Amino acid sequence: MKGLPDIVIIVDQQEEYTALRECITLEIPTICLIDTNSDPDLADISIPANDDAIASIRFILNKLLFEICKPFPLSVRISFEYVLEFIRDVSKTQIGEEYGPWYHLVVPIPVMFLGLFTSGIQALIFATLAAAYIGYEEIFMNPIISAASVIAAGLAVGLASIGPGVGQGTAAGQAVEGIARQPEAEGKIRGTLLLSLAFMEALTIYGLVVALALLFANPFV
Repeated sequence: MKGLPDIVIIVDQQEEYTALRECITLEIPTICLIDTNSDPDLADISIPANDDAIASIRFILNKLLFEICKPFPLSVRISFEYVLEFIRDVSKTQIGEEYGPWYHLVVPIPVMFLGLFTSGIQALIFATLAAAYIGYEEIFMNPIISAASVIAAGLAVGLASIGPGVGQGTAAGQAVEGIARQPEAEGKIRGTLLLSLAFMEALTIYGLVVALALLFANPFV
């Protein structure tokens, strides 16, 4: 350490009394967990611990997070608060009872949007191929057949992409809930989840193959 710290966190005043006195002498601000054997007047910021160090440390981290987020816009701070609240609930053992009906919305929805985003990238690749196909084939093919092929190929890719995008969110939500309820089965749940995601992506690839066949190997041409 090149200089003095900006602040010092004291977990146990009895065990770290010497360090606390040094901080007071050097005028370094201190945050102390205060229980029945501590003196709150020795600390700049006192946090009631009630002999529960884990809850007190969680409270400190919350305070630090809120202080760090103060320079950010209000929308960003609110997002951090929602994420922090989610982490708090996930850390509890009775995760299903704590979350109630909201639990199944918190985990799947972000994963669904992520899946739809990746599906959108796949659709963009398909659209590029379709544009090249239209530009090359419009002088050789019947316009009606060409238009029908593009529409059918688009439906194949779109429908095949929406399914995995939604399914990934549902699978991830169920996996998180299962791990929270049965931590000893984490390995099996994770393996099953990865296998399920692979089958979901296989559906998207199948849709892309059908679309390419309609564009470049159309049996009606």
